[in-house]
Amino acid sequence: MPGRPWLGSDPWTPATASFALAAMAGGDRPAAEERLTWLLDHRTALGAFPERVGRDGGAPRSVAPLAWTHALVLLTLVSREGRIPTP
Repeated sequence: MPGRPWLGSDPWTPATASFALAAMAGGDRPAAEERLTWLLDHRTALGAFPERVGRDGGAPRSVAPLAWTHALVLLTLVSREGRIPTP
């Protein structure tokens, strides 16, 4: 599960999205896809990525949508097609 780095705590979507982008950039597409799938499976009822996901069933914990999680997911999806420029 992509939330494993959060031993004993709730997974944070920005960090999980960052791990997805790093995996994609590093050529580990399966790991990136696993994290993207996990993120998509844990969206709010409106389709937004919450700040955190509860480890007690996977429901959104902090439901405030975070633009940076959304941006990281978009960058990861774009990077499927090739390298993205480094800022």
